[in-house]
Formats: sequence, C-alpha cells, structure tokens
Amino acid sequence: MSKINPDYLCPGCMAVLDEPDLPCPLCGFDKNTYAASPRSLKPFTKLNGKYLVGKVIGEGGFGITYIGFNMETDLPVAIKEYFPSELATRDSSQGNTINVFSGEAKDLYREGLEKYLREARNLSMFSDLPGIVTVKDFFYENETAYIIMEYINGMTLKQYLTKVGGRMKQNEVIKMMKPVLESMNKIHEVGIIHRDISPDNIMITRNKQIKLTDFGAARVFDTEDNKSITVVLKRGYAPEEQYRAKGNQGPWTDVYALCATMYRMITGVTPQEALERIIEDNVEPISKYDPNVWPETEYAIMKGLSLRAQDRFQTVNELIDALYYSVLEKDENGKPYLVVTKENVSEPQPVAPAQNPAQEDEFDSKPIVVSIGRTTAEEFAAQMQAEQSVEPEPVVTPQPQVTSSKSVESEPVVTPQPQVKSSQSVEPERPVAPQPQVTERPAPQGQVVRPQVTERPIPQGQIAQSQSAVLQGQKSQTEELQLQEVSAPTRSQEKKGGFFKSTFKKLVKLQLGKVRFEDTVTELNVEHMDVGNIQVLKECYGLKKLVLNNNMLDDLSPISECSKLEYLALRNTLVGDLSPISNCTNLKYLDLWGTRVTDLHDLYSLTKLTYLCVKNTDIREAQVEDFKKHIPDCVVEF
Repeated sequence: MSKINPDYLCPGCMAVLDEPDLPCPLCGFDKNTYAASPRSLKPFTKLNGKYLVGKVIGEGGFGITYIGFNMETDLPVAIKEYFPSELATRDSSQGNTINVFSGEAKDLYREGLEKYLREARNLSMFSDLPGIVTVKDFFYENETAYIIMEYINGMTLKQYLTKVGGRMKQNEVIKMMKPVLESMNKIHEVGIIHRDISPDNIMITRNKQIKLTDFGAARVFDTEDNKSITVVLKRGYAPEEQYRAKGNQGPWTDVYALCATMYRMITGVTPQEALERIIEDNVEPISKYDPNVWPETEYAIMKGLSLRAQDRFQTVNELIDALYYSVLEKDENGKPYLVVTKENVSEPQPVAPAQNPAQEDEFDSKPIVVSIGRTTAEEFAAQMQAEQSVEPEPVVTPQPQVTSSKSVESEPVVTPQPQVKSSQSVEPERPVAPQPQVTERPAPQGQVVRPQVTERPIPQGQIAQSQSAVLQGQKSQTEELQLQEVSAPTRSQEKKGGFFKSTFKKLVKLQLGKVRFEDTVTELNVEHMDVGNIQVLKECYGLKKLVLNNNMLDDLSPISECSKLEYLALRNTLVGDLSPISNCTNLKYLDLWGTRVTDLHDLYSLTKLTYLCVKNTDIREAQVEDFKKHIPDCVVEF
C-alpha cells in the first residue's frame, strides 16, 4: 500500500502537496472552493479498497469520469462511473450508493450496466495496442460499475482542433491517425466494431500521440441478432446505417467515422449529417478547403465517406493501403482508381458473411432517429505545450512513369540517390515512387488494384529498396539484409553516429523494419542518426544500456518490455510520453535533457533510479520536488 498520505494529494492532478490547504501550484485546484454536483462522488472517496477519487474531469448523460489515484502503484488513473442520469440518482451528501428508479427504468439501467462492463472487457483485450486507451481494472460497487483506465494527460481531439485554429495539415493528420487506424484494424479482426468514433472520443497527449476511447457503444458484428441497439450518435460522424433499426453495420461503419474525423481535421468542417445527405448530398471535396491536398488522400477519405456502405472501403486495412501505400491512376475512360505500391500488402481480413454490404441495402423510407449529441467532457487540467514549427514546403524529385505518390513516416518505395552530406536534412512531404509493374486493364471506380511485384533474390550484404532503415551511421533503403559479423566501430566512428557498441556483435536479420537480436545484447548506441522508429528493439529483452541521443524519436513503446534496462539516454529527442518505461523498474540512470517531457508521474514506479536529468525541458521545480517525495534518493539535475 502507498506510503503517501492521501490528505496531501491534490484532487485536481494527484500531485503530492506541501501545503494541502493551499491551492495546488501545478494545476491551481483549490479544494476549499471546489463545488462538484451532488450526484458525483466526493474527493478522497475510496473505491475497491485502493482507488482514491479526485475531481470530476468529465460528465455526460451516461456517466461521470474522475481523475483518481491508485494507492498500490502511486500513479494517477482515470475512473469512469456508470451513471445514466435519466434512470438513477444520488445525493453524495447522504452516501455513495446510486438509487435506481423503479419500473422500466430499472430494467434499462441493468441492461446499460451490462453494456458498460462489456466496454471494460472489450478494451482489456487490446491493452497492447498503441492507439487504444488502456483498461487497468473494472469492478462493481455502489450499485454501479467502475472502469479504471490509464490517465491521459492531454485533451480531446475536438478541444485540440479548437486550440490550433480548427484544422491541421494533411501530412500531420495522416501521420497522427495511423496508430488509431492500425489499432481499429486489429479490433475488427476479432469481430468488434466501435460505432462511436469522433473527435470527442479521441484523446491527444502533449506530444501529439492519440488514443481512441469510449467503447461503450461497441458490439460484435457477426451476430445474427439485428435488433436495434440504442446508441448516442455523433452528428456528421455516424453513417446512415446507424440510424436504422436493422442497418447493416460492420467495419465499414467505423471506416465512415474515421474518414469523417480526418475530413474534419483537414478541412475544419464537420461533414454533413448522413440523413441529410440521403436527401441532398452537399459534402464538398477536401480540395475545396485545402488546394494542396494529395489526390490519394482526398480520394481515400471521400471514398470512405461514401453514403452507401457498399461504396466504401470494406475494412480499415483497405483504408490504410489507400492512404499510405497507393498511387491514384485513371483508366481508359478517365475514371480514377488506386494502385497499391507497397510490396506484400496484407490482404484485408475477412468479415462475417452475415454482414455483407456488397449486397444492396436499401434505405428505409422512415429511418429511426435516436438521440443525437452529448455533453462533452471538461478539459483536462494539463494544457498542451507549444505547437511545433511549420514544416518546410515539400521537395519533389521528378521520376519517370510516375503520376503521384506520397510519403508518411518514410515508408514508400524510393529510388536510391547518391549519398549527399548536408548540415540539415529536410524530409520531403511527397517523394515520388517508381511505378510498379501492373497489367494494363481498366478498373472499376473505387477498386483497389494490387500489383504483382516480382521478387528478386538479394545477394548477401546487398540492400533492396523498400523501407528506410539506419545501419552503421548511414541511411539506406533496405528490405532484407544478412550479416554474420559486425565489428565494433572506432571511437571516431562512434562519435559520428556508430550503430553498434563493442558488445553488440551480430545482426541476425533485418526485414521490413523488424530486427531480431540475440538475447546476449546488453548495450546499444544509436546517436545522431535521425532515427524515428525503434520497433527493431522490441525483442531486445536483455538490453541494460541504451543510448538514443539526438534522434527524431517520439515513441518509446517498443522498449516497454526491456525490464533489465538500467541506463537510458534520450537527449534531444522528441520524447514526451514516458509511460512505456514505467515498467523498466531496474532503471538507474535516465537522461531527458532537451526532450518534450512535461510530466514525471510515470517515473514514480522507478524506485531504483539514482540519476535523472530534466534540464532544458518544461518540467517545473514543483514537479521535481513532488518527484523527490516519491524517490528521495535520486539525484535530479534541473
């Protein structure tokens, strides 16, 4: 159990206070003036014997969300309480138990409670997906249910869009949304659809990572039971089939909502409501609002926004291929179609036969409209840090026989160019890709054509062009690379960005960004190499020392399982989220100089930490003092 006196915790941000009777110096919360509604739990209420309730951070018609504190881990959490205001009531001055209304309300309450717990079970299945909020615990108490989730220090995407002026650049949007798209594809593979995706249900952290929340409307889509299930619809984000009692719902339903969300992010305009589009479709193309939008991006999003389900992408995997790995072409009749340029594109996962939108699904003459709109959550206490500087204009290198292409996270096929040393590396927005060999034939509008790419044998030690990787301080294009022995670099080479330490002798295989290392690898130095993706380190369980200074790195999740890690240097990186290393409990040395870190709560579990550097960050003195209360023996450079 925690050694922290709960009376000294701030109910607004769960920081440890020196003077609990004074306003919090971090978030400004003043418990002397805080006035919650009578239906919400009082601050410092204890749930399930270990969770302390803080202030209300979100309240709607179906429940209340609080910031909380786990007394076993000494970490902040988010607590979601099931509380449908039309079916039950509570006066917290008289107790914590919810009083359910009698009659039909009681049955509806119990039915909703089961669905609420289903949300917890659904989310707990996907705790390892980066684009989904993590469920820590769920339980029944006070005649209701509670879900304990990771606390995301940030704001909703809707709030963020308001903060940045209403819209975002397209390349930033498709890069930011990729984890959510990939996560939803995994969720669809097990037969679950979300049915409530919108900017209200997407959280964005301070370092611009996003997580999808609120699976309360989720359901299995391979069921034969087509009864209508009441759900709160988001105007402009719900497709027409969600308005009908027996609308044919499946992955294509979430495809519509995802594309509507991206449309809103790029254009600043919420798409026209689906029911209105049935009468007269006035959704404008993205290029009307952003003339510089890539044709492939516009085509993919507008296809995903098709009014009829059978006209959309049938899986999120198809949407991913269209957004990130395709070139827009035209057939002999001038109709556009997409050509997938990525080699070995994974085929879409099959969906349930009972839910096949390819069959005609005529609109009902009298659609059933359920309640629309809902009370949005209050802003979280933490504010986003300053926006990044504007990116440079795209630099396009002409290539033969190419119409267009695009680059997101350095993934498209790129023609090798001579190595040129430069003091500053500018990544073009849309490097042009060579046209794959495709049999010439007209394709129906909207069809995704997957070209057959001839596989060529790769001599040992040579590199094929497919995906960007970094090796020995030199940026190369690589699909598969076989190396038996790699000698350690000299000290001068190491200063220039040497990839290997002397203890790292073998690179077994590097294929499409996945590297398998020997368990004996204990030290690795990757500096000054513009590395942005460290998925190759995901299975380096034996690592004890890792240096990643001066890279474009912003995601530490691949090293979350490196439990033996003792030394980690992240100087001058884009890292802002430290939650992935909260499991690295053997960590003794951590250098965060010049990073985007704004919060130290995720380090409270690192009790063996003896050195921490947070110079040139947004960490404030009060945060350092709070950290020292949890780990008093750690030397902090501030």
